[in-house]
Amino acid sequence: MKLDSALDEGSTSVSAETAEAWAGKWCDVELGMTLSEADEIMGEPTGVFEEQHQWGAFEWSFTAFANSDGTIRQLDSTEDGSTPETSSVPCGDPVVGVPAAKTRQ
Repeated sequence: MKLDSALDEGSTSVSAETAEAWAGKWCDVELGMTLSEADEIMGEPTGVFEEQHQWGAFEWSFTAFANSDGTIRQLDSTEDGSTPETSSVPCGDPVVGVPAAKTRQ
């Protein structure tokens, strides 16, 4: 899903500076943290779903997937036109069989 500066009605708008800052903050979000702890690092999510928080605007998209207890089990990051496997966001552990993946599990 491509996100841009036009967020869903009722959401606050996100500045380009805020969206760009997410890339640096994302590396501080770790598996096993709670979604609330990720929110403290990243700021208010632009999308909140059951067991998932997302920060997305302009070319950036960062998604934290949680277990039923609220602890993060997977982190995905992409930029416009990329997938988690091709994103140039500078953090992320390689996933076996996928070079330079930006999915952390």
